[in-house]
Amino acid sequence: MDVRLAVGRPPLLSLCLLLGACTLTTPRGPLDLREYSLDGPGFPTRDLPAPPLPPTEPTVRKGRLVVMIDGVLEELETLTALPPGTGSMPLALITHGTSVDGSPDLNLRIFLPLAEQFARRGYRAVAFARRGVATSTGQPVGRPRAACGSRKARDYVEAANDIANEYAAVLDALVRLPEVDSTRVVGVGQSTGGLGMLALAARAPPGLIGVINFAGGHGGNGHYRVCNARALTRAFEMFGRVARVPALWLYSTADRFFWPSLTRANFDAYVAGGAPARLQMLGSLWYAEDGHELFQLGGRELWQPRISAFLRDIGAPGWRLDPAWAIVAKPSPPTGLEPAAHTAWLRYLGRAGHKAFAVGDNGWGWATGRPDREEAEKAALAFCEEYTKGCRVVRHSGQP
Repeated sequence: MDVRLAVGRPPLLSLCLLLGACTLTTPRGPLDLREYSLDGPGFPTRDLPAPPLPPTEPTVRKGRLVVMIDGVLEELETLTALPPGTGSMPLALITHGTSVDGSPDLNLRIFLPLAEQFARRGYRAVAFARRGVATSTGQPVGRPRAACGSRKARDYVEAANDIANEYAAVLDALVRLPEVDSTRVVGVGQSTGGLGMLALAARAPPGLIGVINFAGGHGGNGHYRVCNARALTRAFEMFGRVARVPALWLYSTADRFFWPSLTRANFDAYVAGGAPARLQMLGSLWYAEDGHELFQLGGRELWQPRISAFLRDIGAPGWRLDPAWAIVAKPSPPTGLEPAAHTAWLRYLGRAGHKAFAVGDNGWGWATGRPDREEAEKAALAFCEEYTKGCRVVRHSGQP
Protein backbone atom coordinates (compact mmCIF):
# COMPACT_ATOMS: atom_id res chain seq x y z
CA MET A 1 0.00 0.00 0.00
CA ASP A 2 1.28 3.46 -0.84
CA VAL A 3 1.19 5.24 2.52
CA ARG A 4 1.12 8.68 0.93
CA LEU A 5 -2.08 7.81 -0.87
CA ALA A 6 -3.59 6.13 2.16
CA VAL A 7 -2.88 9.05 4.48
CA GLY A 8 -3.64 11.79 2.00
CA ARG A 9 -2.13 15.26 1.78
CA PRO A 10 -3.71 18.09 3.79
CA PRO A 11 -3.93 21.57 2.27
CA LEU A 12 -1.18 22.88 4.59
CA LEU A 13 1.28 20.28 3.35
CA SER A 14 0.48 21.07 -0.27
CA LEU A 15 1.08 24.77 0.39
CA CYS A 16 4.36 24.00 2.16
CA LEU A 17 5.60 21.97 -0.78
CA LEU A 18 4.55 24.64 -3.26
CA LEU A 19 6.39 27.40 -1.40
CA GLY A 20 9.30 25.25 -0.30
CA ALA A 21 8.82 26.40 3.29
CA CYS A 22 8.40 23.01 4.98
CA THR A 23 10.48 19.87 5.14
CA LEU A 24 7.89 17.29 6.18
CA THR A 25 9.04 13.84 5.11
CA THR A 26 6.76 10.92 4.22
CA PRO A 27 7.59 7.32 3.21
CA ARG A 28 8.45 6.73 -0.41
CA GLY A 29 6.56 3.79 -1.81
CA PRO A 30 5.09 0.87 0.15
CA LEU A 31 6.26 0.18 3.68
CA ASP A 32 8.90 -2.51 4.15
CA LEU A 33 7.15 -5.08 6.34
CA ARG A 34 10.10 -7.44 6.76
CA GLU A 35 11.09 -8.48 10.27
CA TYR A 36 14.80 -8.82 10.93
CA SER A 37 17.63 -8.44 13.41
CA LEU A 38 20.75 -6.49 12.52
CA ASP A 39 23.89 -5.99 14.59
CA GLY A 40 26.14 -3.02 13.93
CA PRO A 41 29.85 -3.76 13.41
CA GLY A 42 30.76 -2.92 16.99
CA PHE A 43 27.99 -4.81 18.78
CA PRO A 44 29.28 -7.44 21.26
CA THR A 45 27.91 -10.97 21.34
CA ARG A 46 28.45 -13.39 24.18
CA ASP A 47 27.09 -16.79 25.10
CA LEU A 48 26.80 -16.68 28.86
CA PRO A 49 25.19 -19.66 30.58
CA ALA A 50 22.82 -18.84 33.39
CA PRO A 51 20.00 -20.66 35.20
CA PRO A 52 16.52 -19.19 34.85
CA LEU A 53 15.64 -16.74 37.56
CA PRO A 54 13.24 -18.06 40.22
CA PRO A 55 9.67 -16.76 40.14
CA THR A 56 9.24 -13.47 41.97
CA GLU A 57 6.42 -11.01 42.52
CA PRO A 58 7.74 -7.45 42.43
CA THR A 59 6.58 -4.78 44.84
CA VAL A 60 5.33 -1.60 43.13
CA ARG A 61 5.57 1.81 44.79
CA LYS A 62 4.57 5.31 43.76
CA GLY A 63 6.96 8.03 44.83
CA ARG A 64 8.58 11.42 44.35
CA LEU A 65 12.23 12.13 43.59
CA VAL A 66 13.83 15.49 44.28
CA VAL A 67 16.62 16.24 41.80
CA MET A 68 18.64 19.20 40.57
CA ILE A 69 18.20 19.66 36.81
CA ASP A 70 19.83 22.51 34.93
CA GLY A 71 20.43 24.32 38.20
CA VAL A 72 16.82 24.09 39.40
CA LEU A 73 15.48 21.81 42.13
CA GLU A 74 12.60 19.73 40.74
CA GLU A 75 10.32 17.02 42.12
CA LEU A 76 9.58 14.18 39.71
CA GLU A 77 6.85 11.55 39.89
CA THR A 78 8.22 8.01 40.00
CA LEU A 79 6.95 4.45 39.87
CA THR A 80 9.35 1.83 41.23
CA ALA A 81 9.23 -1.96 40.91
CA LEU A 82 11.36 -3.87 43.40
CA PRO A 83 12.33 -7.54 43.64
CA PRO A 84 12.19 -9.32 47.00
CA GLY A 85 15.20 -9.00 49.26
CA THR A 86 17.57 -6.28 50.31
CA GLY A 87 21.04 -5.12 49.42
CA SER A 88 22.59 -3.42 46.45
CA MET A 89 20.70 -4.03 43.17
CA PRO A 90 21.34 -3.15 39.52
CA LEU A 91 19.26 -0.22 38.32
CA ALA A 92 16.87 0.05 35.36
CA LEU A 93 15.87 3.63 34.52
CA ILE A 94 12.77 4.10 32.34
CA THR A 95 11.13 7.16 30.80
CA HIS A 96 8.57 8.19 28.23
CA GLY A 97 8.03 10.04 24.97
CA THR A 98 6.42 13.40 24.17
CA SER A 99 2.78 13.87 23.23
CA VAL A 100 2.13 15.27 19.77
CA ASP A 101 -0.24 17.93 21.13
CA GLY A 102 1.99 18.90 24.04
CA SER A 103 -0.36 17.48 26.66
CA PRO A 104 1.29 16.88 30.06
CA ASP A 105 -1.00 13.94 30.83
CA LEU A 106 0.79 10.67 31.52
CA ASN A 107 0.01 7.54 33.52
CA LEU A 108 3.33 5.99 34.50
CA ARG A 109 1.61 2.65 34.97
CA ILE A 110 1.84 2.07 31.22
CA PHE A 111 5.49 1.25 31.96
CA LEU A 112 4.67 -1.32 34.65
CA PRO A 113 5.29 -4.33 32.34
CA LEU A 114 8.80 -3.06 31.59
CA ALA A 115 9.53 -2.13 35.20
CA GLU A 116 8.22 -5.41 36.56
CA GLN A 117 10.16 -7.57 34.13
CA PHE A 118 13.36 -5.78 35.15
CA ALA A 119 12.43 -6.29 38.81
CA ARG A 120 12.02 -9.99 38.08
CA ARG A 121 15.58 -9.90 36.73
CA GLY A 122 16.76 -8.53 40.09
CA TYR A 123 16.86 -4.85 39.18
CA ARG A 124 15.51 -1.85 41.01
CA ALA A 125 13.36 -0.48 38.16
CA VAL A 126 12.39 3.19 38.29
CA ALA A 127 10.06 4.82 35.76
CA PHE A 128 9.90 8.59 36.04
CA ALA A 129 7.89 11.44 34.55
CA ARG A 130 10.04 14.24 33.18
CA ARG A 131 9.63 17.90 34.07
CA GLY A 132 6.15 19.30 33.53
CA VAL A 133 4.64 15.87 32.78
CA ALA A 134 2.11 14.03 34.98
CA THR A 135 2.62 15.51 38.45
CA SER A 136 6.32 16.37 38.03
CA THR A 137 7.25 19.98 38.64
CA GLY A 138 8.98 22.32 36.22
CA GLN A 139 8.57 23.26 32.58
CA PRO A 140 8.58 20.57 29.88
CA VAL A 141 11.71 20.33 27.75
CA GLY A 142 12.79 18.19 24.83
CA ARG A 143 10.96 19.91 21.98
CA PRO A 144 13.13 21.37 19.19
CA ARG A 145 13.36 25.15 19.39
CA ALA A 146 12.98 25.58 15.63
CA ALA A 147 9.67 25.26 13.80
CA CYS A 148 9.04 22.16 11.73
CA GLY A 149 9.78 23.91 8.45
CA SER A 150 13.24 25.12 9.48
CA ARG A 151 14.38 22.27 11.71
CA LYS A 152 18.01 21.16 11.45
CA ALA A 153 20.07 18.37 12.97
CA ARG A 154 21.31 20.59 15.78
CA ASP A 155 17.70 21.24 16.82
CA TYR A 156 17.13 17.52 17.31
CA VAL A 157 20.48 17.16 19.08
CA GLU A 158 19.65 19.98 21.50
CA ALA A 159 16.19 18.53 22.21
CA ALA A 160 17.67 15.08 22.89
CA ASN A 161 20.33 16.58 25.13
CA ASP A 162 17.64 18.39 27.13
CA ILE A 163 16.06 15.00 27.80
CA ALA A 164 19.47 13.46 28.54
CA ASN A 165 20.00 16.16 31.18
CA GLU A 166 16.97 14.79 33.02
CA TYR A 167 18.21 11.21 32.68
CA ALA A 168 21.61 12.24 34.02
CA ALA A 169 20.13 14.09 37.00
CA VAL A 170 17.84 11.20 37.96
CA LEU A 171 20.66 8.70 37.47
CA ASP A 172 23.00 10.74 39.64
CA ALA A 173 20.40 10.88 42.42
CA LEU A 174 19.59 7.17 42.32
CA VAL A 175 23.13 5.78 42.17
CA ARG A 176 23.84 7.57 45.45
CA LEU A 177 21.36 5.26 47.20
CA PRO A 178 23.01 2.39 49.10
CA GLU A 179 20.48 -0.06 47.67
CA VAL A 180 21.58 0.72 44.08
CA ASP A 181 24.60 -0.90 42.41
CA SER A 182 26.03 2.15 40.65
CA THR A 183 28.23 -0.01 38.41
CA ARG A 184 25.33 -1.77 36.65
CA VAL A 185 22.72 0.52 35.15
CA VAL A 186 20.47 -0.10 32.13
CA GLY A 187 18.53 2.82 30.63
CA VAL A 188 15.23 2.47 28.75
CA GLY A 189 13.57 5.23 26.72
CA GLN A 190 10.47 5.31 24.55
CA SER A 191 10.00 7.59 21.49
CA THR A 192 11.66 10.95 22.28
CA GLY A 193 12.83 9.27 25.47
CA GLY A 194 14.61 6.71 23.29
CA LEU A 195 16.47 9.42 21.38
CA GLY A 196 17.29 11.09 24.70
CA MET A 197 18.65 7.78 26.00
CA LEU A 198 21.00 7.54 23.01
CA ALA A 199 22.13 11.08 23.83
CA LEU A 200 22.87 9.88 27.35
CA ALA A 201 24.78 6.89 25.95
CA ALA A 202 26.95 9.33 24.02
CA ARG A 203 27.97 10.86 27.37
CA ALA A 204 28.81 7.41 28.81
CA PRO A 205 28.07 8.19 32.48
CA PRO A 206 29.83 5.83 34.91
CA GLY A 207 27.93 2.59 35.45
CA LEU A 208 25.75 2.76 32.33
CA ILE A 209 26.27 -0.66 30.74
CA GLY A 210 23.47 -0.65 28.16
CA VAL A 211 20.51 1.31 26.80
CA ILE A 212 17.26 0.23 25.18
CA ASN A 213 15.62 2.47 22.60
CA PHE A 214 11.92 1.76 22.07
CA ALA A 215 10.82 3.42 18.81
CA GLY A 216 13.12 6.37 19.40
CA GLY A 217 13.00 9.52 17.31
CA HIS A 218 11.58 13.02 17.16
CA GLY A 219 9.43 15.21 14.94
CA GLY A 220 6.86 12.55 13.97
CA ASN A 221 3.13 13.26 14.01
CA GLY A 222 1.80 9.69 14.04
CA HIS A 223 0.57 9.90 10.45
CA TYR A 224 3.75 8.85 8.62
CA ARG A 225 5.22 12.35 8.57
CA VAL A 226 8.41 13.64 10.18
CA CYS A 227 9.80 17.17 10.25
CA ASN A 228 12.94 16.93 8.11
CA ALA A 229 13.89 13.26 8.30
CA ARG A 230 17.36 13.98 6.93
CA ALA A 231 18.06 16.26 9.87
CA LEU A 232 16.81 13.60 12.28
CA THR A 233 19.06 10.98 10.67
CA ARG A 234 21.96 13.38 10.92
CA ALA A 235 21.29 13.78 14.66
CA PHE A 236 21.46 9.99 15.11
CA GLU A 237 24.74 10.02 13.21
CA MET A 238 26.19 12.69 15.50
CA PHE A 239 25.35 10.72 18.63
CA GLY A 240 26.66 7.50 17.09
CA ARG A 241 30.08 9.04 16.47
CA VAL A 242 30.83 9.11 20.19
CA ALA A 243 28.43 6.58 21.79
CA ARG A 244 30.16 3.40 22.91
CA VAL A 245 27.54 2.09 25.35
CA PRO A 246 25.75 -0.91 23.72
CA ALA A 247 22.23 -0.09 22.54
CA LEU A 248 19.22 -2.22 21.64
CA TRP A 249 16.80 -0.65 19.14
CA LEU A 250 13.26 -2.08 19.21
CA TYR A 251 10.87 -0.94 16.45
CA SER A 252 7.73 -2.25 14.76
CA THR A 253 7.14 -2.34 11.02
CA ALA A 254 3.74 -0.76 11.77
CA ASP A 255 5.19 2.31 13.53
CA ARG A 256 3.37 5.39 12.21
CA PHE A 257 5.88 7.84 13.68
CA PHE A 258 9.12 6.29 12.46
CA TRP A 259 8.52 3.87 9.61
CA PRO A 260 10.91 1.02 8.70
CA SER A 261 12.97 2.70 5.99
CA LEU A 262 13.49 5.79 8.15
CA THR A 263 14.41 3.65 11.14
CA ARG A 264 16.94 1.73 9.04
CA ALA A 265 18.47 4.98 7.79
CA ASN A 266 18.73 6.27 11.36
CA PHE A 267 20.29 3.02 12.55
CA ASP A 268 22.82 2.85 9.71
CA ALA A 269 23.83 6.44 10.42
CA TYR A 270 24.16 5.72 14.14
CA VAL A 271 26.41 2.65 13.77
CA ALA A 272 28.50 4.14 10.95
CA GLY A 273 30.60 6.00 13.50
CA GLY A 274 31.26 2.87 15.55
CA ALA A 275 28.39 2.92 18.04
CA PRO A 276 27.62 -0.67 19.19
CA ALA A 277 23.95 -1.27 18.51
CA ARG A 278 21.44 -3.97 17.54
CA LEU A 279 18.27 -3.24 15.57
CA GLN A 280 15.29 -5.55 16.08
CA MET A 281 12.65 -4.79 13.47
CA LEU A 282 9.52 -6.51 14.74
CA GLY A 283 6.16 -7.05 13.09
CA SER A 284 2.74 -5.51 13.53
CA LEU A 285 0.93 -5.60 16.87
CA TRP A 286 -2.20 -7.59 17.71
CA TYR A 287 -3.49 -4.96 20.16
CA ALA A 288 -2.82 -1.67 18.35
CA GLU A 289 -2.69 -0.46 14.76
CA ASP A 290 0.23 1.85 15.49
CA GLY A 291 3.49 -0.02 16.13
CA HIS A 292 4.70 2.94 18.18
CA GLU A 293 2.90 1.23 21.10
CA LEU A 294 5.33 -1.69 21.04
CA PHE A 295 6.47 -0.96 24.61
CA GLN A 296 3.02 -1.68 26.02
CA LEU A 297 2.02 -4.84 27.90
CA GLY A 298 0.69 -6.36 24.68
CA GLY A 299 4.18 -6.26 23.15
CA ARG A 300 5.81 -8.20 25.97
CA GLU A 301 5.97 -11.41 23.97
CA LEU A 302 8.03 -9.51 21.41
CA TRP A 303 10.32 -7.39 23.58
CA GLN A 304 11.02 -9.60 26.59
CA PRO A 305 13.06 -12.27 24.71
CA ARG A 306 14.91 -9.54 22.77
CA ILE A 307 15.82 -7.77 25.99
CA SER A 308 16.99 -11.09 27.45
CA ALA A 309 19.31 -11.69 24.48
CA PHE A 310 20.61 -8.12 24.66
CA LEU A 311 21.42 -8.34 28.37
CA ARG A 312 23.15 -11.67 27.78
CA ASP A 313 25.29 -10.28 24.98
CA ILE A 314 26.44 -7.24 26.93
CA GLY A 315 27.16 -9.32 30.03
CA ALA A 316 24.41 -7.74 32.14
CA PRO A 317 22.95 -9.58 35.14
CA GLY A 318 19.55 -11.24 35.22
CA TRP A 319 19.32 -11.86 31.51
CA ARG A 320 17.61 -15.24 31.55
CA LEU A 321 13.88 -15.07 32.25
CA ASP A 322 11.34 -17.86 31.94
CA PRO A 323 9.70 -17.36 28.50
CA ALA A 324 6.33 -18.07 30.11
CA TRP A 325 6.56 -14.71 31.87
CA ALA A 326 6.28 -12.98 28.51
CA ILE A 327 2.87 -14.44 27.69
CA VAL A 328 -0.02 -11.97 27.60
CA ALA A 329 -3.54 -13.26 28.22
CA LYS A 330 -5.84 -12.86 25.21
CA PRO A 331 -9.32 -14.00 26.27
CA SER A 332 -12.13 -13.89 23.72
CA PRO A 333 -14.38 -10.82 23.62
CA PRO A 334 -17.25 -10.94 26.11
CA THR A 335 -20.57 -12.31 24.95
CA GLY A 336 -22.75 -9.61 23.49
CA LEU A 337 -19.93 -7.23 22.59
CA GLU A 338 -20.67 -5.89 19.13
CA PRO A 339 -18.06 -6.73 16.45
CA ALA A 340 -17.23 -3.05 15.97
CA ALA A 341 -15.99 -2.95 19.58
CA HIS A 342 -13.62 -5.91 19.25
CA THR A 343 -10.75 -3.55 18.38
CA ALA A 344 -11.35 -1.74 21.66
CA TRP A 345 -11.29 -5.08 23.47
CA LEU A 346 -7.85 -5.87 21.98
CA ARG A 347 -6.51 -2.43 22.92
CA TYR A 348 -7.79 -2.99 26.43
CA LEU A 349 -6.04 -6.36 26.69
CA GLY A 350 -2.76 -4.81 25.55
CA ARG A 351 -2.73 -2.17 28.29
CA ALA A 352 -1.14 -2.50 31.73
CA GLY A 353 -2.05 -1.87 35.33
CA HIS A 354 -5.25 -2.83 37.12
CA LYS A 355 -8.01 -2.68 34.53
CA ALA A 356 -11.65 -3.50 33.91
CA PHE A 357 -14.04 -3.77 30.96
CA ALA A 358 -17.77 -3.15 31.31
CA VAL A 359 -20.52 -4.09 28.87
CA GLY A 360 -24.06 -2.68 28.85
CA ASP A 361 -27.28 -3.10 26.92
CA ASN A 362 -25.98 -1.17 23.95
CA GLY A 363 -22.44 -0.05 24.68
CA TRP A 364 -19.26 -0.60 26.66
CA GLY A 365 -16.48 1.16 28.58
CA TRP A 366 -13.06 0.28 29.91
CA ALA A 367 -10.31 1.59 32.18
CA THR A 368 -6.65 0.59 32.52
CA GLY A 369 -3.60 1.69 34.47
CA ARG A 370 -5.46 2.06 37.76
CA PRO A 371 -3.82 1.53 41.18
CA ASP A 372 -6.25 -1.25 42.18
CA ARG A 373 -9.05 -3.36 40.76
CA GLU A 374 -11.80 -1.54 42.66
CA GLU A 375 -10.89 1.82 41.10
CA ALA A 376 -10.58 0.22 37.65
CA GLU A 377 -14.04 -1.35 37.88
CA LYS A 378 -15.58 1.86 39.14
CA ALA A 379 -14.07 3.85 36.25
CA ALA A 380 -15.07 1.27 33.62
CA LEU A 381 -18.67 1.26 34.86
CA ALA A 382 -18.77 5.07 34.87
CA PHE A 383 -17.56 5.23 31.26
CA CYS A 384 -20.03 2.56 30.18
CA GLU A 385 -22.95 4.28 31.90
CA GLU A 386 -22.28 7.48 29.97
CA TYR A 387 -23.53 5.70 26.84
CA THR A 388 -25.87 2.93 27.87
CA LYS A 389 -27.73 1.17 30.68
CA GLY A 390 -27.36 -2.21 32.31
CA CYS A 391 -23.56 -1.98 32.59
CA ARG A 392 -21.70 -4.83 34.24
CA VAL A 393 -18.01 -5.63 34.67
CA VAL A 394 -16.67 -8.50 32.59
CA ARG A 395 -14.54 -11.02 34.50
CA HIS A 396 -11.72 -12.57 32.50
CA SER A 397 -8.31 -14.19 32.80
CA GLY A 398 -5.21 -12.04 32.87
CA GLN A 399 -6.59 -9.35 35.20
CA PRO A 400 -3.98 -8.24 37.77
